[in-house]
Amino acid sequence: MRRLASVLLACAIVSSSHAAPEWGYKGTIGPMHWGNLDPAFNLCATGKQQSPVSINTKKTHISQHSFILHTQPASYSVMTDGRSVQLNLPAKQQVNETLKLDGQSYQLQEFHFHTPSENEKLNETSPAEIQFVYQGGDGKLAVIAVFVKVGAANALLQAIINNLPKEEGKEVVMKEPLDISGLLDTKGGAYQYAGSLTTPPCTEGVTWLVMVDAMTASPEQIVKLRKAAHGANARPVQPLNKRQIVMVTAEKA
Repeated sequence: MRRLASVLLACAIVSSSHAAPEWGYKGTIGPMHWGNLDPAFNLCATGKQQSPVSINTKKTHISQHSFILHTQPASYSVMTDGRSVQLNLPAKQQVNETLKLDGQSYQLQEFHFHTPSENEKLNETSPAEIQFVYQGGDGKLAVIAVFVKVGAANALLQAIINNLPKEEGKEVVMKEPLDISGLLDTKGGAYQYAGSLTTPPCTEGVTWLVMVDAMTASPEQIVKLRKAAHGANARPVQPLNKRQIVMVTAEKA
């Protein structure tokens, strides 16, 4: 999401002819101030369909729609930028990592981590959240979010941690292909809502699927992810306003 947000922001930078403003998660450049840092970030303060949100499972509606995920082992590269740990997927492999939803097909671009989680469930956060960012042929985005709870260590997560670069901004290609199906439990379906990027410029029109079932990670794994991001990196939940959250089921690919 950060890579895509950067692309969107680049257009604003070119038109306004000034350097991109610094933003982060603490102090005067934290989430409460994003909307005032630059006109390009205006939606962070004024948007009506912002993410993340708090999901009240007692008020969700059942949808007749479903989604289909297709994954296969791929060669991801790992990077850190001082705000998150992100895994990028080479363009030539994106065609193999797809999401089909509401008649639209999306291809995976990257996925990254937030500690603690950004979305909430019944007003509770999880220790971490993984966000998989997909893009459709029309440029529109869809994000699959997975809550991470404390429990057994995850071997795939450990493989990512083992490949964390020692230098920020540098990408390290993982030694072995990674199959993200081990990070996505689709059996319980997902909560779907209309939202936005959770980082500046907070662009709206993003379709969110928050998985019902969480995955586990050991306390040590979560600590290492947070340390690599230089601390907590979660935007607070935003007003739901008049949006509905619906339950959708997963079909087999």
